[in-house]
Amino acid sequence: MRIIKFHPESARVSEEVKIGGEGLSGTKIVYFNNASTKEIRIQSDHIIHAKVPHGASTGKIRVVGVTEQEQATSEAIITIRD
Repeated sequence: MRIIKFHPESARVSEEVKIGGEGLSGTKIVYFNNASTKEIRIQSDHIIHAKVPHGASTGKIRVVGVTEQEQATSEAIITIRD
């Protein structure tokens, strides 16, 4: 798994974020800083969409697969707006 990019770079709670990378089709949970969501739509192995959950704050995005060993964290930071 690997996160290469995401869009938008700034989002509000309940907005959808498009995450691009490699090996993402097995994603089960997406974290926006420390808040998790299972509201995920798999488009392909390279693109997924996730809704920003309540409690999310500015920070990195992390995707987790079936096991904790299957995960990736973004290098860039997403800004969560009020």
